[in-house]
Amino acid sequence: MAGISTPTTGTYTQVTREINCPPGFSCGSPLPIIEGTHTAPDADTWYSFTPALSGYYLITTCGLSTCDTRIYVYDHCTGLVFDDGPVGTMYFADGGCGLQAEMTPSLGAGQQVWIRIGGAGCRLRWAGDKPGP
Repeated sequence: MAGISTPTTGTYTQVTREINCPPGFSCGSPLPIIEGTHTAPDADTWYSFTPALSGYYLITTCGLSTCDTRIYVYDHCTGLVFDDGPVGTMYFADGGCGLQAEMTPSLGAGQQVWIRIGGAGCRLRWAGDKPGP
């Protein structure tokens, strides 16, 4: 075949680049947060949280949103494989108070986690606080 070359060996790497995506669009560009109440800018938003203290943290959309919500907590971002269920999560909640989600994960001091708040058809309000030891 004159003029056509076909590679027969090699190493290939897949690279994903986000172009003009808003903060919180993916785990690669999470919104940094502290404890408190937050309003998600989109129906599926990523956050970065590093607890100051080890213990159980309440993460909830109960009483704050009116649509069906889910909460995902991940211990890594690089190479993360995820879906709309618990795949890849440390903790996952789809319920807890009707259609809204709630969880109380055990988080380590100084250990970054990625929190994904998802919902169907609404802007989400949610809260994260350390109520217990």
